[in-house]
Amino acid sequence: SINYCIKEKIPFQIDMFPICILKNYKYLSLKKKEKRDIDEIRANEEIGNNMVCKTCSNYQISCDGVWASYINEYGISEFEPKEE
Repeated sequence: SINYCIKEKIPFQIDMFPICILKNYKYLSLKKKEKRDIDEIRANEEIGNNMVCKTCSNYQISCDGVWASYINEYGISEFEPKEE
């Protein structure tokens, strides 16, 4: 889908998707404007509270992390945290 949109020059951006999985498409991710306290702002949402995301320098700054339902279904092994 990403390659199709790029090829056809269809403008788009990606939101609510872990940056570490985007690889060469990270530039398409919507940028966060400021550091947020995810646990406070999204207390009623299902953000995964996992150790992989918490070690990543993008977490809470430019990435919201991985949804808990995804982790429960597929695991967390495909995500690679960026170290500072």
